[in-house]
Amino acid sequence: MDQVIVYSLLAMSKIFTFILIAFSFITFGQYEYSSWNIDTGGVIPPVVDSVFIEAEHFETITGIKYSGSGLSNDTVIGNLNTSPANYIETTVNFPVDSIAYMIQAPNAGTIVRNIVNGVDSTESESFQASSYELIGVKISLDAGDVLRIRCIANYVGIDYVIFYYNYTPTAVIPTPPEYDAEYSVEENWYAGTYLGDVPAGYDLVDGYSFADNYWFRVSNDSLFTMTSFDYELKESYDLSVFNGSEFKTLRVDIDNLTGKWDSNVKADADLAAKYYDVEIGDLLIVQPTNASNQIYYMAANSLPDTVASGSQIKIRGGFWRGIAMNLDIAQGDFASRRLTVTNWLGQVESAQGFGFINAYAVRFTGEYSAENRTGNINYRGDVDSSYQARQFGFYANNMWMNGIHAFAVGGEWSKVEIDHVEIDGAFTTGFNIKQDNGIGNPDSNHIHNNLVKNCINEGLYLGNTKAPPQQLISNTIVENNLFIANGSETQCQRLNGGNILRNNVTFTGLSISNSFQFNQSNAEQHSYPNGGNTSENNIAMGFAELGLFLYFNAGEAPVNGDTNYVRNNLYWKGRGHSGAYIHSSGDSITPIKISDLYFGEIGYDLDSFKVGFDTTGGVAIYSANTINPIIVERMTFDKTLQSSANTIENVTVIGGSRVDTISSPNFINAFGNHEFDPHRFYHWTAIKGPQSHNCEGCYYDGDPMYFRVGDVVPYRQLINHSHLDSAYRTVVYKCTTKHHGVEPGADEYWQDYWNILYYGPDSDVNPPYDFRLVEGTDYEVKGMGLNM
Repeated sequence: MDQVIVYSLLAMSKIFTFILIAFSFITFGQYEYSSWNIDTGGVIPPVVDSVFIEAEHFETITGIKYSGSGLSNDTVIGNLNTSPANYIETTVNFPVDSIAYMIQAPNAGTIVRNIVNGVDSTESESFQASSYELIGVKISLDAGDVLRIRCIANYVGIDYVIFYYNYTPTAVIPTPPEYDAEYSVEENWYAGTYLGDVPAGYDLVDGYSFADNYWFRVSNDSLFTMTSFDYELKESYDLSVFNGSEFKTLRVDIDNLTGKWDSNVKADADLAAKYYDVEIGDLLIVQPTNASNQIYYMAANSLPDTVASGSQIKIRGGFWRGIAMNLDIAQGDFASRRLTVTNWLGQVESAQGFGFINAYAVRFTGEYSAENRTGNINYRGDVDSSYQARQFGFYANNMWMNGIHAFAVGGEWSKVEIDHVEIDGAFTTGFNIKQDNGIGNPDSNHIHNNLVKNCINEGLYLGNTKAPPQQLISNTIVENNLFIANGSETQCQRLNGGNILRNNVTFTGLSISNSFQFNQSNAEQHSYPNGGNTSENNIAMGFAELGLFLYFNAGEAPVNGDTNYVRNNLYWKGRGHSGAYIHSSGDSITPIKISDLYFGEIGYDLDSFKVGFDTTGGVAIYSANTINPIIVERMTFDKTLQSSANTIENVTVIGGSRVDTISSPNFINAFGNHEFDPHRFYHWTAIKGPQSHNCEGCYYDGDPMYFRVGDVVPYRQLINHSHLDSAYRTVVYKCTTKHHGVEPGADEYWQDYWNILYYGPDSDVNPPYDFRLVEGTDYEVKGMGLNM
């Protein structure tokens, strides 16, 4: 009998255990081949959809070892590059006459070389760029031979190696794959649906080569869906499960629906009776409007039907390439009776963002609430989620691929509520809530309980910075949001009174090459045409320029005489020269009262980041063009802010300020407790400074960006996606060798310079984003941070 020997590396604990697993997939006598053609010169046929079948016998290969940065901490054998020190090696204990490799994301022209007993032997070449591919070659190995495997062109990740012996290629007749179990689920049905039991002890395989597994989960030997499916998008899914020594293949068929059951329609009595969270009058969106898998209703009156206040627009959970709607015929009455736009049947994931115009009295929510009929129970987005990735019902996953705002609201908008939205990997801003030269002044808005991370520019852009007249924003609350690892500030403009910004956590300033002036990389940036605004209980970290930048828009509204308050905020570990800057050439009447602020460990990277208003460094609060009364009291700042003669300049100081040690905020689990230090986080770039804009006054613009050992970079990683040819997720890379110009995850040598940080040794999940404060610690007692 022909024998097929497979070597597979699986992550079993902190170290990696090497296991031989037997598969067969080719008909040479009793073996079945499941796809593609075979080269008569002896090339092993590629495998599609990860089809694996068992062999009756295999032998253990001993002495496996690896060399080269990165080979010890991957879920595959190793991401081999062309460095001679980067290889995998084993001593075979049986005769071998053919080898094949399952490789990840090869480029055309990737070449893998076999070295036998120190002598170059045969080579295998990938002739096409693909998501994964099985390539192979004839070779002659005797028991005891030492085989070393290297990549000599491009770079490659190897999932496993197959050793063949007694192998004689013959004519091959493809046969359909055999499945160990089959299941079915109706399209447009709820995520979390139980499909049936899987073979006892088996679990889904995670990894680049198993794209279909992404949409399912196994719990206690039971198979569940993780999304709502669209038959027109994909009719079936092939899953790979593994029990530690053996693979099995499962199939899930999607049952087709037609007519009103699979159309974008207003719910009638039949639809309301079928779905427990639908009421008559709700607008159900289950199908894309174009061949690109987008939902696009941007023309006037283009929605399928009107929607009355109190009803809902329910978007089917699943993957979409983009969602854009004009809500001119779907509006609420007032702030206490908003129309709701929510995810339905599962999580709504969009790769090109969400865009809404003419939203009046509308709530956009990804929160699960049985009482309010919103969201899906599998994406709860509550405090138990600890701000873990992919927990909220709306997921703007821009995948680092485009310049579209992740979640935009514009047109004639007002009385808008946005909550339980996750944004990741946007090439511009996270939330972009404004309308240039817009009509009317938005009021009574509420933005809360959102997670915005890894955006190149602002995490939040609320309001307009263009020349007046522009919309003025009143009575708006921004609270309990986590803006994490973004390029520049949370920006709130033209706050005309009654606005409250509280209990937000902002970690920013990562972009050295953002699209704006470099000195805009602040933590908070606010402008006031009037009084009556408050910023309180916030925590800001990592800012490249300023912790707080305030200025007035004088003359745009009648002066109300109310005080603007900034109080009880922490500004910690900023890279820039100053804690706060106030440009107060305003109305000479409206006061700003600043109290109980804490500034700690500011001024880390002055040589790289010293730009903008004050290049002397070390100023806690600095005011220029002072006209309005600026009142400062009870300030606390540490010794890193003593390099200037005065730590508080050009303001009316009441007293109580002091120099003292500023303690670090004690978060529950910031990035998996990987010694979280905002000073060491950056966005990846090859050069310093804006790449497409002139930046007069910027230091070192265009110079190489050097990453130092310990620097951390949230960045993209190519993944295998059922519905996209090229897709990315965000992973967190840590620099292991000082360098510049090596793009993590892309350059062929990247693993010599970067490691990926994971939640734990057995996980390929990103470190968690739990930036809630530990109960009873100093800043939590003061009422700062996320209040959940």
